[in-house]
Amino acid sequence: MRSLIAAAISVVAVGAFGVNAQTVTLIQRNTQSLGVGSLVGQLSGLTWLGGNEWIVVADKRNGLLPLTVNFAPATGTTTTIVQGPKQTIGGVARDYEGIAFTGAARNTLLISEEDTPAVREFSFTTLTERSDSPLATPAVFLPPNLRGNLGFESLTYSQSSGSVFTANEEALVSDGARATPSQGTTVRIQRYTPSGASFAPAGQWAYLVDPVHGTDAGVSGPVAQNGLSDLVVLDDGRLLALERSVYYTSVLGQVYPNFQSRIYLVTPNGSPASADTANPLAKTLLWQGSLGLSGNLEGLALGPATANGRLVLGIVDNGDNNLLAANLVSFELTVVPEPASMALISVLGVALLRRQSRLVARLEN
Repeated sequence: MRSLIAAAISVVAVGAFGVNAQTVTLIQRNTQSLGVGSLVGQLSGLTWLGGNEWIVVADKRNGLLPLTVNFAPATGTTTTIVQGPKQTIGGVARDYEGIAFTGAARNTLLISEEDTPAVREFSFTTLTERSDSPLATPAVFLPPNLRGNLGFESLTYSQSSGSVFTANEEALVSDGARATPSQGTTVRIQRYTPSGASFAPAGQWAYLVDPVHGTDAGVSGPVAQNGLSDLVVLDDGRLLALERSVYYTSVLGQVYPNFQSRIYLVTPNGSPASADTANPLAKTLLWQGSLGLSGNLEGLALGPATANGRLVLGIVDNGDNNLLAANLVSFELTVVPEPASMALISVLGVALLRRQSRLVARLEN
């Protein structure tokens, strides 16, 4: 009888902890350098392999950098980082940006690239592209509707559902203008779901990226921009969306970037066939910050458990710079019940225990 009551309370708790009854927090813990220069240059995305093992993809060079990242479980603060020997992805050189490990069973790496754009799948063992790769790219993303160098920057894979999510970095021509300091830009989050031996397109959602956080001053070359840099799918199907904003200033003839990043929580509801750009997803700000000159936060990925939640790592690209460092930024993600849900669980739990007491009393009589 007691085991049945406990099981009933467990079911009530699971139901009360649904998507609408959970509060997500994201706390920045620390930043550690991977070094400077081309050896750690152009790092654009990362994925967790299990344990303390990660792998980072470098854009414009078909390179992968394995990392062993040790951390303090109590806080999610990284402690020591060991770099493994660089590896090379087979095939044509592409502008690879996002990366996701599909797990030991499938044992592949999904990697997004901006040029086509496309999501390609590689054997984790041989780093050669599968014969059924790439995944089908919906026609709306293809040139000339795609703006140059603003394709599939992001990538994430759900170990539980097998879903893949990616998105264009800034608006397609048909969806409006690029981001400016006075207006944001609308992008499309594309989902793929398992289909046969591969994955098939299965719904798009519109996402509104914020305006650029500042205005270019005294520069004639680079242009201010803000785009969707990466996505992270959580265990419950919600997404973390990383936005990367930059504008430029000139000081004594030297041009400096001014980066700011924001991480939002979004829920891709239903399965729309195509994005409704007039009704973008609602989003909740979890974190925003500036990481200084070496602040180009390009990639984000979910990692192992901590004492309070999950480790989330971000990769900061130094662009081959011999003065600026490529960095790893650690965050701790927690998902907790909202107070109202806790109260509901307590009430239902008490009711079930009272019912148990009445049943026991009847049996004894």
